Parts: sequence; C-alpha cells; structure tokens
Amino acid sequence: MIKVGILDTPVTAEKSHGDKVASCIGFEHHDIEIISYKVLDDNDQGKAEELIKGIEYCITQNVDVINISAGIRKISEDTLRKLRQCCEKARSLGITIIAAANNKGETSYPADLESVLTVTEKRLLPEDSNKKLSLAYDSSMVTSKTNDDDKFLTGNSFLCALTTGIFAAFLEAGCLGQKKDESFIKLWHDLYEDGLISSSRPLGLIEDYGFVRLTEDCFLDNEMINRLKPEKICSLSDLADKKYRKGILGNPTYPVGDPLKNELIEKMVDCDMKTAYAVTPVFSVFERYMIKKRYGITVSNVYM
Repeated sequence: MIKVGILDTPVTAEKSHGDKVASCIGFEHHDIEIISYKVLDDNDQGKAEELIKGIEYCITQNVDVINISAGIRKISEDTLRKLRQCCEKARSLGITIIAAANNKGETSYPADLESVLTVTEKRLLPEDSNKKLSLAYDSSMVTSKTNDDDKFLTGNSFLCALTTGIFAAFLEAGCLGQKKDESFIKLWHDLYEDGLISSSRPLGLIEDYGFVRLTEDCFLDNEMINRLKPEKICSLSDLADKKYRKGILGNPTYPVGDPLKNELIEKMVDCDMKTAYAVTPVFSVFERYMIKKRYGITVSNVYM
C-alpha cells in the first residue's frame, strides 16, 4: 500500500481544505495510507517552519509521496535554505514531493524549489519557465469525486492532489522507474498525448458525439444536453444497440461503484466505441490507461 503524506489542514472528513485534497487523491487511487500533518490553520494560512516540520515527520513515517497543496510567498533566506535542504533530503531518500504552484502565478515555496514536482494550470506557467520537475494542465477544474457535495473544485491545490493520486496509482502498479519523479513526468506527458489527462474542449468538436445518460433525470445531464444539443441520446442500458463510435458520458451517481464501471466498459466494447468524453469523472486516470491498453478506447474527462 502506498503511503501518502498530506501537509494541509487535518484530514478529518469535515469538509476542510485537507479533506477535499484527500478526496481528490482518493478518487485517483483509493488504496492508500494517509499520513496527515497540520501545516495550515483554520484560515488555510501556514508558515514555512511548519512545512519543514511536516516534511521531516513524513520522512520518519517512510511515506512514498508528499502532497503539499499550499505555498509560502514570504520567507527569510535562512528558512528558505532549511526548507530547500529538507526537500532535497526527502528526494534523496526516494520520497517525491508534489506541490501546488501559486494560483496567481507568483513565486511560492516549496513549489518553486528544484527538488519538488510542481503542478499548475498552463495559463499560470511563466513563459520563461525551465523548471525540470513541473506539470501544467489545460484546466484547473477537478472534482471531489466521492460524494454529491463540492462536486466541482478549481485551483492548483486540487490539481496537485489529482496528480498525487495519479502518481500513487502508477507507483503501486510498478510503472515508475528508480527516479520516480522524472519517470512520472515522462509518463504523464505520454498520458496527455494519448488524451487520457483531463482537458478543456471547444463544444463544436464534440457535437457529433452521442450522449449516454448514466443516471436518469440528472440535472447536470440536462444542462449538458441543452448546451451540446446532441442529435443522439440514450441510456446506458441501450448503448450497445445504438452503436455510438464516439460518446459523451453523462453524470454518474457518486461514489462510482465497480458494477457501473464494468457495465459501461462492457457496453462500450459491445458497440465498438473508440472515443468517449466524461463530463464529470467516471474512471480514474489509471483506469483510463488500462481501458486504452486493453480495449483501445480513449476515455477523457472534459470540462466545458
């Protein structure tokens, strides 16, 4: 089991920032052990000294990866030196630190340190950025994905958590090399090129897709249907008969259970579907990777 350190507000299932971060990680890979360490107060503010203590604690707990969906903008040279040394120590021990970049594109730590894997939205990435350990997403929109509250979330904090979950899933599957962070970055770019990483898509490019209702009478489905105005609409039970080669997957009921996932895969295979866009997530990135590998079906999340 992968051990994930979460440096945030405490993970207590009370809808705090840390809880939402844990929820995003858990959708991408639920079979994890969470090591929660408080570095943010009730106003989601923190100090670099607490980050250092949190990283050191995670090192003693032998975690595999540390998620830091927070950043410090003002820091003394001495404290920055200590934070840098702490992050470099973790990396030397094989622990990957994944940190969220600032939501305004401003310098913040530990995301701007060279030993840390930085996650951001593309529009916030500096044009002259040459940071080796960094990933940039098309959209900052993700979801909590495990229940009907706070379904849509935005910001680098949650992109960071999404990335940590993806990292944990592929690490568990033995897909990463000895230099885990560098190996993961290469893998992420391959997933992006294959269309398996969430993206924004212009409406006009998917208007010829058939819409598949996964839940009857869902207001989110109705909203998307009104926007897309698809000529073809069906329920999941009818999908195999409709022979949609390209589909838009409607909104499922959360949490998404294996029976629904298995039925959906079976129906997509039966109708020889090759491409599908999910308007809210159904499968994790690792699941999409395996679907592509086994069945040749590309399933992407799309935020419009």
